[in-house]
Amino acid sequence: EGVNLDDIWEQVEDESVQDIFMTCLGLATRTMKDKVVPLVMKFVHENINGPSRMMAIYPLGFILEGPSVNQLAPVVPLLVRMMEDPQEGEGVRGRAAWILGRVFELVGANRIIKNEVVDFPRIMTLLIKMSKDVPQVSIEVYGAIYFIARGYREDAKSTSKSSELTPFVKPLIDALLSASELVKETPFRIPPCASTYKALSEIVRVSNIEELEISDALIGLMSQIFRRLSTVVKGHGEAMSSDERKNCGLLEVLHCGLLELSMKQLGRSNFEVEAAFTLRDSASCLLLLLCRVLTSDNPTARDRVALAIGALAHAIGCHFGQHMPILLQYFNVKRLSPVYIGVMCSICHILGKEEEVVPSWDHIMEVLYKGIQELSLQPSILSSFGEIAVAIGDKFEKYVPPVLEKLREAEAAHLKLGDEDHGSKVRESIFKAYHGMMEGINDPKCGMKVGMALYEFIEDDQSNTKRR
Repeated sequence: EGVNLDDIWEQVEDESVQDIFMTCLGLATRTMKDKVVPLVMKFVHENINGPSRMMAIYPLGFILEGPSVNQLAPVVPLLVRMMEDPQEGEGVRGRAAWILGRVFELVGANRIIKNEVVDFPRIMTLLIKMSKDVPQVSIEVYGAIYFIARGYREDAKSTSKSSELTPFVKPLIDALLSASELVKETPFRIPPCASTYKALSEIVRVSNIEELEISDALIGLMSQIFRRLSTVVKGHGEAMSSDERKNCGLLEVLHCGLLELSMKQLGRSNFEVEAAFTLRDSASCLLLLLCRVLTSDNPTARDRVALAIGALAHAIGCHFGQHMPILLQYFNVKRLSPVYIGVMCSICHILGKEEEVVPSWDHIMEVLYKGIQELSLQPSILSSFGEIAVAIGDKFEKYVPPVLEKLREAEAAHLKLGDEDHGSKVRESIFKAYHGMMEGINDPKCGMKVGMALYEFIEDDQSNTKRR
C-alpha cells in the first residue's frame, strides 16, 4: 500500500537490474495476488504515452501468476490496442504480442476469453494478420497462437463439441503455412519462423476432427507438408554443407511430426469421412516418401518418421497390410532403433490376424535376430518378441524355438558383461517376452515349452541374484 512504481523505476537504469526488479515483481504478485494489478495498471496508464512505451508495458508480463482472471482480463484489450496501432514501432508490437502469449500461457486461453471484456474473434483476426509482420513481431505472434491452442488441450480430450477456436482453424493453418514456406533458393535453411510448426502442431492436436471443415483443413495441411517434405528429401542427393545437412534433418523432424499428428487426428474419426478414404488412396505414395526419410543421417528424424509410419498404419488399419512390402525394404538392422522396433510391434498388433501379411513376419523376426547383437537394442528387441507373440497369436509358434534360444543367449551374455544397469533392463525384457508368449500361444505343447523355459529362467535368475 502506498507503493509508487514510478519512484522505483526511475532509480532502475541498468537493464540487468530491471530484470531483477521484474523477477521480484513476479514473486510479489504470487503472494499479493489481486492487490498488485491496480498498482501496475496505474503505472502502465501513466507511462503509456511517454517516450518509452515498450518499457511501460513490460511489467504486465510479470504479474500473470497469482491474480484472478477477472483482474487480469483488462490487460488483454490494452495489449490488443497496442498491437493494432500501425504507428507503434515493431519493438512495442513485439513486446505486446509476447505479453499476450504469456497471458494465454499462464492464465489459460479458454479461461480468459470467457471474460466479457475480451473480444476473442478480434484477437484471432489480429494474430492471423500479424503473422505476416516483421520477424521480431511475428515470432511472438506464433507463440501466442500456440498458447491459445494449448489452452484447449484438456477440452479436446474430454469433449467432441466445437470450441471458440473452431472457426479460426482453417485461417490459422493457412497463415502459418504461408509464414513457414520453404524458400526456393535456399530450401534447407531453417526459416526464422520455425516456431510456426509448433503452433501448427498444437492446432492440429486440439482440433475437432468430427467437423467436416476441420477434416478438410487437415487434409489440405497434409498435402502441403507432403510437398515440402518431398522437397527436403530430394536434397539428400545434393552436395550440402554441414549446416544445410543439419537443417535438412531438423526440417525432416518438423514435417514428419506434423504429418504424424495429422494422420492420428484423421484416423480418429468415429465415422467414415472423406479423410479416411483420402489416407487410404494416398497411403502408398505417402509411405514411399516416409521410408526415404528412414535413410536420413539424423537419428531423431528416423525416429520421428517411424512414428509417422505408425500413425499411418493406425489410421488406415488392416488396409496397411498391402503396403508392408514397401516398409520391409527399409526394415533392417542398420536402421533399427527402440522407437522403430516399438512402431513395428504396433503394426503387428494392427495386422496380426491378416493372412496376406504372414510372409512379413519371417522378415521382421530375421531382422530382430540379427539386431539383438547390439547391446543398445537388446532390451527393446527382447520385449518385442512378447509383443509380436500377442499380436500374431498361433502364427508365432514356429518362432518359439529360435526365440527361446535368443533369450538364453541374452541372459548368459548380460551375466558375462557384468553391467548391472544393462542387466536389469535385459532381465525385465526377458520376462516381458515370456509373458507375451504365454499370452499369445494357444497350443498346449508349445505353451509347455515356454513355461518350462520361464521356470528355468526364474530359477537361474534367483541363484544369480543370491550370488551377487
